[in-house]
Amino acid sequence: MTTIVSHLAPDLDSITAIWILLRFGGKEGAEFAFVPAGMTLDGQPVDSDPEVIHVDTGLGRFDHHQPDVASANVCAAQLVAEAFAPHDRALRRLVDYVVAADNGLAPLADSLHPFGVGALIHGLNLLHPEDPRAAVETVLPLLDAWYRASQEVVAAEEELAHARWFTTPWGPGVALAERAASAQQLAYAQGAALYLARTPEGWTRLTAPGTSQVDLRPLAAVLWQREPEVDWYLHPSGKLLLNGSRKAPPRRLTQLTLDELVELVSQLAPVGER
Repeated sequence: MTTIVSHLAPDLDSITAIWILLRFGGKEGAEFAFVPAGMTLDGQPVDSDPEVIHVDTGLGRFDHHQPDVASANVCAAQLVAEAFAPHDRALRRLVDYVVAADNGLAPLADSLHPFGVGALIHGLNLLHPEDPRAAVETVLPLLDAWYRASQEVVAAEEELAHARWFTTPWGPGVALAERAASAQQLAYAQGAALYLARTPEGWTRLTAPGTSQVDLRPLAAVLWQREPEVDWYLHPSGKLLLNGSRKAPPRRLTQLTLDELVELVSQLAPVGER
């Protein structure tokens, strides 16, 4: 039976290293043990027993605190990821955040926010000062969720690389058959003023950043006139126009294609000419 050893009051780095060993390193079912930071289990030489794996402590293979390894670009989770899943792009994104957080490089708002991941782990260690396993077992399934979200971001990047960009009265628009919802925020980050997507369920949405000048009310009026039987919902902000969502699946789907919707948007009067 494999034993994974980390330090007391485990942090994001050590818990992520454990998670990678479990999910990618074939160590599901391993037992956990905890020692004072820098120490090894029962004082044995680090990495001397293949069934005892130290992470973030002991100055061994998966500890980044030795002088020839330590830098602002490395952490224990990264060392484990490079050993077991070096080419996984979604894992790379997750680990990059852990590296930044462990080296004080994550955005200050993240590190101080009481609902951030660092605060969550700190709170768990405060609630269970005598049981470091509690923090690990609570955060492991959350890492599963973060990894799944990271996979979606990678998929969204691939979708956007093949998306259609077009001109709107407010700036660039992007249209795509969406498989990853994260594509919306990525599109905004790439300069899109308007995001037009058709989901696998056949739902359609047009959205815009809250700070934009986009006003979808004229388009909504056109659609209501053209398809009076279709369930188009316009948000009061004028920046969200939906034909279906997980919150409210539509009774009637639009029959307009993405290309037809792009054409309708492109025909709207430019800003200042209405």
